[in-house]
Amino acid sequence: MTPPRPLPLYATWDLHAGLIAHGFEQLIEHNGRVRIAFAGYLTNAAALSRGLNLENQNHLQIILAGHARWGASLHERLEGYFSCILATSDGGAIAFTSAVGTIPIYYATNLDGSVSVANRLVDLLEDGPDYALDDEYIADFLLDAMPVSERTPFRGITRLMPGTSVTIGADGIRLHRYWRPEFGSQDHELGWMELQEPFRSALDGAIRPLASQYSSAWCELSGGLDSSSVTCVAARVGFASLGTWSVYDPVYPAADERRWIAEVTTATGLPGTLVDISSQLPFSSEPGLGDFIGEPYLGLVNGAQAAAKNRQLADAGVELLLTGFAGDLVLGAAFGDHPVHLADAFFRFDLMKGWRELQSWKRDSPMRRSWPFWLLHGVARPALQHMRGNAARIRPEFPLQPWMSEQFIRDFGMEHRRKQTPGTSRRAPGEQAIADGLVSAALHVSIEWQRARPFETVHPLLDRRLIEFMVSLPDNQRQRPNCDRYLQRHALKGILPEPIRRRSDKGFGTPVFVEGLARSTAWQEFLTTDSQLVERGIASKQGWSQAIEQASVGQTNGDKFLHAAIAIEVWLRQLKGRAGNCEAPVRRRHARSGLDIRG
Repeated sequence: MTPPRPLPLYATWDLHAGLIAHGFEQLIEHNGRVRIAFAGYLTNAAALSRGLNLENQNHLQIILAGHARWGASLHERLEGYFSCILATSDGGAIAFTSAVGTIPIYYATNLDGSVSVANRLVDLLEDGPDYALDDEYIADFLLDAMPVSERTPFRGITRLMPGTSVTIGADGIRLHRYWRPEFGSQDHELGWMELQEPFRSALDGAIRPLASQYSSAWCELSGGLDSSSVTCVAARVGFASLGTWSVYDPVYPAADERRWIAEVTTATGLPGTLVDISSQLPFSSEPGLGDFIGEPYLGLVNGAQAAAKNRQLADAGVELLLTGFAGDLVLGAAFGDHPVHLADAFFRFDLMKGWRELQSWKRDSPMRRSWPFWLLHGVARPALQHMRGNAARIRPEFPLQPWMSEQFIRDFGMEHRRKQTPGTSRRAPGEQAIADGLVSAALHVSIEWQRARPFETVHPLLDRRLIEFMVSLPDNQRQRPNCDRYLQRHALKGILPEPIRRRSDKGFGTPVFVEGLARSTAWQEFLTTDSQLVERGIASKQGWSQAIEQASVGQTNGDKFLHAAIAIEVWLRQLKGRAGNCEAPVRRRHARSGLDIRG
C-alpha cells in the first residue's frame, strides 16, 4: 500500500468555536468527535495495526484507533516521518511531528485570538497578517546556514521543535517534549561482535518498511560510506524497482566520485544514473529565482540542478529518493581532530573510565600529540565550554567575517551567539554535540521538505530507532581514535564493497560553488547591487562587494558564512517582492518572541 503523500496541512482553531479547516488534503471524522490531518508515513504501521487489531495498515485509521486507545500519548507510539493535526469536538487540538521532526509544524496566534497550524510556513503567510521580520533569526542563520531554534524569520510564527507536541485548548497553548535520545542507556558494554547484528538490524529497520510502501525508489549515491551503506542495504530489502542517482563534475577530481559509485553499482547490480553537473553548477540559473517557502535555504543558488533532478526522477517514475544524509552525526564519525566526548565520563563521575579513554586516544590516535594537548583539548576546554553553557563546538570555527558590519556584530552579540548551544541542555559535552547536531539535521531536512518535488525524499539514517541504538552505546563504541565509524565498517562487512568499507577520504564539492559564481557575472551583480544585507545593516557595502569578488576567484574565507549570507540575500530579495511582508531595517536586539521549549 502506498502511504499518504506528505501533502500541505493547514488549519485554524478558534479557541471557542473549535476547528476551522483550511485545505485539509486528508481528513477523516469519527462520529463527529475526531478529525485528523496527516502528512507522511509510519514505519511501524504493521506493528501498530496488529496491536490495534486492524485489518489493514491505513495510516489514518491507525491514528484514529490509536487515539481512541491511548489518547494524549498517541504521538509517543508513532514512528516514521510525518506531521499530524488532530482535532476533537470540544474545540481542542494537538499538532505534532515525528520524534526526529523532519516534516515540520508551524503555528501562529492570529489577531482574533485563533491559532493557525500548518506544515508549510508559506501557508501561514498567505492568509495571515503581515508579520514583521525577526532579525534574531537572521543572526542565527548567518552562523549556522540553517535554523537552530523555535524561531522563524517572522515574529509571531513559531516552529515546533523535534520531539515536541503543541496542544491548543480553552486554556491556551501548551508545549510538551515527548522524545529526546537517551545517551549511554545500555546496562553493560557489549563486545564488538555482539553489536554488529543489532546495528545491521537497526539499519535494516530504517529502510525495509519503505520497500513495502513505495514501488519505485532510487538511492542518491555519492560514493561515500553513508550513501553506499543505504544503497547496499536497500538493495537487499525487496524494493520492486530500485536504482541509483549520482552527480559528478569531470573538471574537478575532488567532485568526481565515479570510481567509488561504480564500486557500489557493480556490487549491487543496480542500474545507475550519472549526471554531469558541469553545466548545472551553482549560480547557473537566473538570479533570484527559486521556490519561496517562507525561509531561506542554501539550495536557492542551485535552481538549475534542482529543476533537472526533478524532471529526471519524475520522467523515470521515481516515487522515493533515499539519501545518506546525517551519517557522520548518527553513525559515530569524529567531530574534527579534537574529540569532545573525552570529558563525558568525568561529568558522569566515572573517573577511571574517563582516564582509560583518554589514555586510549593518547596512545592510538594518528595525531601523536602530547599529554598536555589531550588534557587541554580533549577534557579541559570542552568541559569548561560546557559548564559555561556554550556549544561543545564553536559554530563555525572561523572568525566572524570582515564583510559583517561592526554595528550588526555588536547589536546582535555575534561573538557570544556563535558559542551558544542550539539544542536542549545535556549533561556532558559529547552528548551536547550530538544533540545539537540532531536538531540542526532535523531542521535542515524540514526546510528542504517544503520545496516543490514530484517525489518523496527520506533520510533513513535519521530513523528514530537507529538513533536510539547508536546513542545508547558507550562513548568508546561510537568513536575510536584509530578508525572512523568502526562499528559501521565492521557490521557491514560482506554488504559494502571492500574499497568503500575501507575508504577514509571523501570528495569535497566546494570548487563547483566557486566555479559557478566565477562564471556568472549576472549573479555577482545581482548579489552586490542594492544588496538587502547592506540595506538592513547586516553587511557593509564595500565589505560585501569585496567578499563576492574574492569568492569568485576562490577566496571564500569561511564557506559556511558566505553560503548563509547569499541564501539570506536571495531570500530577502524574494520577500521584498511580496507586498507588506518586509519591514524597515532593525538595528537593535528584539525581545525574544514565541515560546522557548528548549529547556
